[in-house]
Amino acid sequence: MPSFSRQIDRHGQFIVGIKIFPPTESGDDFDRAAKAAAGYRALVDTGANHCCISEKVVADLNLRPYSQSEMMTAGAPHTALLYRVDIAISVTETELRSEKQKDGQIVLTPHPVLETSKGFGHVKVSAIPDIGGDRGFDVILGMNILSHFHITLHQGQIIISI
Repeated sequence: MPSFSRQIDRHGQFIVGIKIFPPTESGDDFDRAAKAAAGYRALVDTGANHCCISEKVVADLNLRPYSQSEMMTAGAPHTALLYRVDIAISVTETELRSEKQKDGQIVLTPHPVLETSKGFGHVKVSAIPDIGGDRGFDVILGMNILSHFHITLHQGQIIISI
């Protein structure tokens, strides 16, 4: 099962790279759009019900809202504009290989062995103005996406498997 793992950072955050782009109509369109899409940094947030994006992502992708909703954030309740986007998350499984350095030392280095991608079409997201690059991410991945993965948290490390 392809997976990736990482230590949770000093802020208690786990941030992954994802592709996010305007909604497509077919699987072929999705694959092409995913390859060409810009990458964004996303916070894995098991306490969020659904995904949220920054105003920067809205502007970058020239998104138009389809509705609005009252929502509760960690800060306070507010009215959020709702958008639909497509999301692609790639997982590259690696294996550690021993390599001899010029100085004779043996080091273990990760080498990719398998890449798997999971795509999500027409995902409902809310725009939240106070998230953004100054906090290290532009997207919050909520349970509407995370529930499709196997997630393990153990001793400060998170493992996500497709």
